[in-house]
Amino acid sequence: MRKQIILLSIFFSCIFLCKDLMAQAKKVTVRGTVTDAASNEPMVGAYISTGVPLKVIGDVKANGSYSVTVDEGATLQFSYVSYDSQVIKLKVGGPTVINIRLKETQNNLQGDVVIRGYVKRTRETTTGASYIVSGKEVQDNPVGNVEQLLQGKVAGLNIQNNTGAPGMRGSTNIRGLSTISVTGTGESAYLQPTSPLYVIDGVPMDADKASEFGFDQQGPGVSPLSLIPQEDIASIEVLKDATATALYGSRGAYGVILIQTIRGKSEIPQVRYTSQYYVSTVPKLRETYGGSSERDFKISQIERYGQFSDKYNISNTPFLSDSLNAFYNNSTDWQDIFYSNQFNTTHNVNLDGGDPVFNYKTNIGYFSQNGIIANTGFERYSLSMNMEFKPSNRLRFFGQVRGSIAPVKSGSGTGVLQRVVAGSAGRSSLLPGPSFLLATSDVLTTLQIRESAGPRNINAQMEASYEILPGMQATTTVNYDYITETSDRFLPAAANNQFASVTNFSSYASTLYSRNNVSYVKTLNESHNLFVNLFSEIYVRNNQEEMVSLQRLPNDQFEGPLGYDGYFSRGGGVL
Repeated sequence: MRKQIILLSIFFSCIFLCKDLMAQAKKVTVRGTVTDAASNEPMVGAYISTGVPLKVIGDVKANGSYSVTVDEGATLQFSYVSYDSQVIKLKVGGPTVINIRLKETQNNLQGDVVIRGYVKRTRETTTGASYIVSGKEVQDNPVGNVEQLLQGKVAGLNIQNNTGAPGMRGSTNIRGLSTISVTGTGESAYLQPTSPLYVIDGVPMDADKASEFGFDQQGPGVSPLSLIPQEDIASIEVLKDATATALYGSRGAYGVILIQTIRGKSEIPQVRYTSQYYVSTVPKLRETYGGSSERDFKISQIERYGQFSDKYNISNTPFLSDSLNAFYNNSTDWQDIFYSNQFNTTHNVNLDGGDPVFNYKTNIGYFSQNGIIANTGFERYSLSMNMEFKPSNRLRFFGQVRGSIAPVKSGSGTGVLQRVVAGSAGRSSLLPGPSFLLATSDVLTTLQIRESAGPRNINAQMEASYEILPGMQATTTVNYDYITETSDRFLPAAANNQFASVTNFSSYASTLYSRNNVSYVKTLNESHNLFVNLFSEIYVRNNQEEMVSLQRLPNDQFEGPLGYDGYFSRGGGVL
């Protein structure tokens, strides 16, 4: 009897235990939508996590909907980059359709993290004038040089694109530190730069171009910032006052522009493809009379304001008296020849993922922009990869590789003035005639020049940091940058006083940068902040440029240095 009672007790205990386990294992499916609280747009890619520690169990689809299966009574967290996370505690037997509205994180002085002297600080603990432009502000405006997007966004910053050609470097001035001095002459003239120091991911970048070493024919060249796609930029900060010089030395005398690239943040791998098609339009130009309209206008002007002898000479002037003159039938709107609307495109693929311990990001991009001026344009093929590894709360490793190829066409001139294009608005559609234009080469210089140019760049960076004591951190950074640039320009005989010419420019530059620093940050009495930084920097740059120019080639079939002078041999000669 006693054994039976014990067996029954065990049997009922098992029943109640199984019942409890079944209750604990009961699952519910929660579904709904996740949208932006301000715009009501679906938050595609937002992720849902649960548990301790948090584990990602799903994400938001393209239409903003989600569906996850969890234990009844579980806690769900909805998260998205740059938005405040929202936590929902499910009630047993409660609703299973939950719509979430996420609010964008509000930036403030306490939350903004900035870089000062290669050390991260909060905005409230810094002094000096600065302005931060977030990556979102430059994402949806396709442009060859991301620096141009800062115009009008940062007070006291003036950016002039000297040539107007896409991707070309301009003159950047902060708080009026500018110059009107011009280097070069004619179509190779450009304003001397007073550019600020650029610091990309903590590494100073030398913006010097070949033109600053005496090669004026190269003009300002391609901007180094044109080699970085705007989809890869997280933030841009502009330092304006003496703080820049105090922190970065004489190189920061004209200000400092700090650029931070994007890191991997998503806890689940994300692939984002962005494609943009846009049109570059010609601004309103002067109205042009052509053909018989120009003839009628000239005759009207003579009859109204000319002397009697001028009116008499109309009948003795063939191109005015003959309405069937070939000049009228072949009249040309030169503005229409030199300017045209252009269709352009960009493509970008971004892959990122990771967690607080390890994250990664890869970006592949293509950018193409044809200039509205004939024979100008800029292309960019770019690839960048970075990773960050934190094996502990005190140790961090970061590695990055960037590469880019940027073919460019600069038209008839590399400087401020493209003489033929600039004067096209006042050029007659009748005179001078076609034969005269061929003889002086004005028009063909712009239209028939053949050019192959552009930089190729690769950049590698490694960084390691270790927290020695609370508030004290040691960091080591090594960066290597290698860039080559070539420019081959061929001008046919018809565009160069009946003698062809070829110009070849080539250069390379390698930069090795190493920095070791120990920083200490201490807050005293919650009102005083102490920053102590100890730096050691090594900066080694090798640079070489060369240019070969051969004039008066015998004909257009030879585009290389043959050692033949067509001018002195035009009376006869044998190759």
